[in-house]
Amino acid sequence: MDRKRRASAISGGIFLISLGILIITRWWWPGIMIAIGLAGCAELVFRGQIGRGIGTLAFFCAIPLVVWIIQAASIP
Repeated sequence: MDRKRRASAISGGIFLISLGILIITRWWWPGIMIAIGLAGCAELVFRGQIGRGIGTLAFFCAIPLVVWIIQAASIP
């Protein structure tokens, strides 16, 4: 199997495992954003793009953080 297919298979597996955990814990928000970020990060890291992978994970983890800050500050 070539490197791209292996990276896609691993990231798909990580996403499915994350979805299973979300189903069990019922922690859909912000869990789905973290699951997407983990899968995207894994695919990029296994393709050798470590910096872009970490950036992807940081972006998808920052979205729930920004929403939480806006809700905590009562910004409409």
